[in-house]
Amino acid sequence: MGSICIVTDSTCQMVRGAAPAPQTQLEIIQWEIKTSGIHPVNGESLKVSDLPPQATCGFPFHLTAPTVERIAALFSHLSKRFESIVGIFSSSLLGSCYDNAQKASKDYQGKVEIFLIDTQTFSVGLGYLVQCALDAAAQGLSASEIDRKVRNLCAITYSLICAPAISYLHHNGFVDHGQAMIGEMLGLYPIFTLESDKLLPIEKVRSYRQAITFFQEFLEEFEHVKHISVIKSPLIVYNEPRQGSGFLLNVLSKPVYSEHIINLPTAMLFGPTCLGMFIVEAENPRLH
Repeated sequence: MGSICIVTDSTCQMVRGAAPAPQTQLEIIQWEIKTSGIHPVNGESLKVSDLPPQATCGFPFHLTAPTVERIAALFSHLSKRFESIVGIFSSSLLGSCYDNAQKASKDYQGKVEIFLIDTQTFSVGLGYLVQCALDAAAQGLSASEIDRKVRNLCAITYSLICAPAISYLHHNGFVDHGQAMIGEMLGLYPIFTLESDKLLPIEKVRSYRQAITFFQEFLEEFEHVKHISVIKSPLIVYNEPRQGSGFLLNVLSKPVYSEHIINLPTAMLFGPTCLGMFIVEAENPRLH
C-alpha cells in the first residue's frame, strides 16, 4: 500500500481520538474567522461562549473557507511526502472548501493521486467519516478503496440541526432577513437537514425539549443504526432525563453513541445555541 494522507477541514469534530496508520497522516486545514471580512482572528482567542445570542446588524465575525491558494499549498507540500491524498470535506452547501479543493487539485493531476469527497455533512458527521477513512487505511485499504468506502457511508449518513439563533443562518446566507427576523421574534426553533443542494427545513418547534422529542421520533424511523452522535451548545442546560448512554436514546439496540460540545465553526454557521444529531445507518443490517 502506498503512503496516504487524509485531509479534512476544521468544521470536523472527531468522534474519538485519531490514530493514523504508520503510512497515513491526518491533515486538518483551518477555516478562517475574519472581522469585517478583512482581518483574520486567532481561533484560539475566540470561544463559542464569546459569540452573541444573535448575529444582528453589525455582527463582526465572518467564517471563511480555506482558499484555493491555501489548499494548493497544502497539496504541494503533501505531494512530496505521500503517494495519495484523500480529501474528505464538509458539505459544499456550507461553504466553498470542497469547491476550492477541486480547483486546487487540477495543478497536481499526474503528480499525486487525489480523491476529493463532498460528504454533505459537517462536525461529528464529518468526523465519523474521517475516522472510518483512517481505520480503513490502518486495515491496508488503498486510497481508491477508502474513497469508495467513504462515499458509500456518505449516502447513509444523516444530519439534523436545530438552530434557534436564526439570524446566524441569515448571516451565512442560508435564509433571508425576513425569515430570520420573524422566526426569532416568534421564538421558533427550526430544525433542518442537509440535502445535496440545500439546507432543508423539516420542522419548527418552540423549545429544546420539543426538538429532542422530534430527534427521537426521527431516529425511530431507522430500523438498523450503526452510529449516532449529538452536538450540544455549552451555553444551554438541557433539563432532560438521561437515558442509557445519552440523553436521546432508549429506542435502539446498543448503537455506538457519543455526545460532543459544538466547535467554533459550527457555532459560527448555526449559532452558539444550536443542537444537532448525526445518524449513520448500518451498512449490513444483518450484523446489527
